[in-house]
Amino acid sequence: MSIEVTVILDSGCFLPSEKKEGLAPGRYYANIGYFQNPKGCADIRVLVDDDERVFDPCLELEENNDTIEVRLVHNGTVNREGVTAAKTFHDKLLHLKDLYGDHVEMDPKKFDCIIRFESGRFMPSMVKGRAFKESRRDTVGTAFATTGKRKEIAEISHNIAVHFTLEKGDTLELARNGKVFLSSRDLGVKNRLAIELPVSNVVGNKFYHDAFKTPRPDSVYWLPNECDPPPNCPNPPCGDPGGG
Repeated sequence: MSIEVTVILDSGCFLPSEKKEGLAPGRYYANIGYFQNPKGCADIRVLVDDDERVFDPCLELEENNDTIEVRLVHNGTVNREGVTAAKTFHDKLLHLKDLYGDHVEMDPKKFDCIIRFESGRFMPSMVKGRAFKESRRDTVGTAFATTGKRKEIAEISHNIAVHFTLEKGDTLELARNGKVFLSSRDLGVKNRLAIELPVSNVVGNKFYHDAFKTPRPDSVYWLPNECDPPPNCPNPPCGDPGGG
């Protein structure tokens, strides 16, 4: 019997898609910048057949700018056939161009880690409208004051769901810099596995300013209202198998 796996990203910055030799037409690897929650808060939640598996200590992404691979493995061989996506996936991503009038370049080295997918099917999740508030960063860089300007963005994905189906001989692994730290093989999964990467509101706004390669003029940034940062595409191609 097959096992359905869903990896749920609560946020993230989709870095430009990576095309490798040998991939099928229209397929890419997806790299997503992520920030760690405050110490003591789980960065990774695991639900096995709808029951949460508690880890002590809690699972953390860490903040060493490591690469964390989410990978499908068949009989010891990692599936590197590239990601696929629903037709609406890219259209439902928040594009920073809609906030700034142009694309924004991120610095991958400024993220706490990079989540990397070389397979899996990307789907938009929790699609709804969202307000953003223009805010000015103070000279210390630790606080923001709103300018009073707002923008409403309709129909954007607030989460991303990445789907895998495990057949006989398959496992789903999370590996940090090549070293596996979570595997479906060790969890006793019968039917369903969900791996969630929640983002605390305390660090949520980091996705909208901390990794910008070039600071914004006058230190003015667009931040999601009430935090809860939707995933964004700062500078296409950003994770869409179609490349746009």
